[in-house]
Amino acid sequence: GKVAAVHALLNAIAQSHNKPPLPPRAIGSIFGLDPGQRRSAEEGGTRLTLEQLTDGLKKMVNDREPQDKFEQSVVVPMRSHTLRLARTRDIMAELTPRLTELHQQVEGRTEGLFAFVRELMPDDVREAFPKAAFCTELMHVGPTAATIPLPRFLAGMEDNLDEDDTVEGICAALDKVMS
Repeated sequence: GKVAAVHALLNAIAQSHNKPPLPPRAIGSIFGLDPGQRRSAEEGGTRLTLEQLTDGLKKMVNDREPQDKFEQSVVVPMRSHTLRLARTRDIMAELTPRLTELHQQVEGRTEGLFAFVRELMPDDVREAFPKAAFCTELMHVGPTAATIPLPRFLAGMEDNLDEDDTVEGICAALDKVMS
């Protein structure tokens, strides 16, 4: 029920329809979030109730769409996304102690956490990815935040793991920046 995970799911469905990603504010509207929930969602802290999730998904179903098209464009991305989230949960169970150790070592300072995340990026992306984007897009804090709270750092890491990420690869990056 994490809003960030549901948002990623809906963006995958939108892409399967050759449509652009949904802006964050659209998620609040689709799922009936009140202003306080919307602010919390933007910070990565809101979870949808089962009722909100069900009602929001019902709004998105086109009754005139053929069953096979619905299966391909909605159900297949939903299954794929759900499997990714399950894998992410398993990875985070292993990584949380090490990520917590890094956070303690750098005292939550954005600069140190950003250095670690940059180690995870491909070389061609690393230099072009600004710290402000790390703060706002990945960690859901202000663009000039000096520190990132541990729960926000862990949630940001969990929300942004890719299919290619492995415990071994992430631990190698941790070893590099923590040495």
